Amino acid sequence: MVNLTTILVVDDDPLILTVMLQVLGRAVTPATNILTAYNGEEGLRLALQTRPDLIITDLMMPKMDGYELVQSLRREDTASQARIIGVSSSGAMDARTKAFRTICDSFLNKPFLPNELIEKVTCLTS
Repeated sequence: MVNLTTILVVDDDPLILTVMLQVLGRAVTPATNILTAYNGEEGLRLALQTRPDLIITDLMMPKMDGYELVQSLRREDTASQARIIGVSSSGAMDARTKAFRTICDSFLNKPFLPNELIEKVTCLTS
């Protein structure tokens, strides 16, 4: 089991959030606090308030996309230490997706298998 204090999952798709919460719930210790946000603005606010150990964020979201969220977090001293897993269903390797991949600590393509998510989390937090 992975031992983290706080994980923040940011995705505008309620189904993806539910799946991630179920998978993470099996992979982390019961003491881990898992927070969710439905867009980048809400994710940024929560990240700055809670200083999560790990952030898992989608690229394509309303209000503030994942790329802007991660850029903002990397500029903030209080949140820049968080490990970040970027998630996207974008099969195209456009400039924005490439840039998103480079500023995240790890990347996961949608759809993903539960073991892939657990492996990414474990690798980043070991």
